[in-house]
Amino acid sequence: MTEVEQLKHRLAMVKDDLNIVRKFISDEQLEKHFERQSETSEECWHNLNNIEIACDLSSEESLNWILFQRLTDEASIAETPSGVLTKKPIK
Repeated sequence: MTEVEQLKHRLAMVKDDLNIVRKFISDEQLEKHFERQSETSEECWHNLNNIEIACDLSSEESLNWILFQRLTDEASIAETPSGVLTKKPIK
């Protein structure tokens, strides 16, 4: 496998596990817990959605994202009206 093929395979495996986690959350009726705020978003669902978006090679949305750690290190954090930290796109 080429490096690109390996990376595509790894992303497919991450997305597959994400689907399993989403099913578990639903089966165990844990949805309300994921509506709560996480460290980086107003709802934890947002973090799961980001994983899905990042794994979608047909989407360019995540290409402007930077790591949350880099955001905190560089003090380039955007706050939502409720005070939750979120990622600002690179300009």
